[in-house]
Amino acid sequence: MATATKRLPASERRRQILAAAREVYGHRGAEDPSVDDLAAAAGISKPILYRHFPSKRELYLAVLEDHLADLIRRLWVGLSGSADPRERLRGALQAYFEFVEERPDGYRMLVEAGPRMDPGTRERLGTAWDTLADGVARTVGDILRGAGLDPTGAPVYARALVGMAQGVAEWWTRTRRMPREALADYLLALTWRGFDGLPRNPTPFRPAQATG
Repeated sequence: MATATKRLPASERRRQILAAAREVYGHRGAEDPSVDDLAAAAGISKPILYRHFPSKRELYLAVLEDHLADLIRRLWVGLSGSADPRERLRGALQAYFEFVEERPDGYRMLVEAGPRMDPGTRERLGTAWDTLADGVARTVGDILRGAGLDPTGAPVYARALVGMAQGVAEWWTRTRRMPREALADYLLALTWRGFDGLPRNPTPFRPAQATG
């Protein structure tokens, strides 16, 4: 005789399903697990799973958004941890690499999610990354203003820094060539040297005029 599933409050059951799905998706990717796999990992029947998540896609998106919310929370803590803009930038980089190490399943999902998503979900994820980059851009702008430099390029520099961090994280997760704590220091040193090389009185950007 099958063992009856223990009744839990809806919020607790949802957390249980999310925790099991995080592990399944972290190991098997977005498209491999079946609803049977996900229900079995949570120790429940499919009808109970569907009671909380109408489809496998909804459960996948809930897991993805859970990881993204954790990353955003960590980055905001890093970006608000000091009055010194340089230390805020260091804090954000350290927070990102801590997320990569402590939640490798979430990191893999966020990196691999784009190509597997429908256009609407890709746009939602892209908007979230833009929000993160905008937070970094505000800090970069403070750094530039404090150094007497033009902050106009801060959104570009911030996205370049985010891209570098993502590339370094991908390399580091494969090789572990150095301690995680060193990654933020090296990226910050490179970024700082780049800011030092910016012109003090840059020529304003003017779009090229169309020729008839």
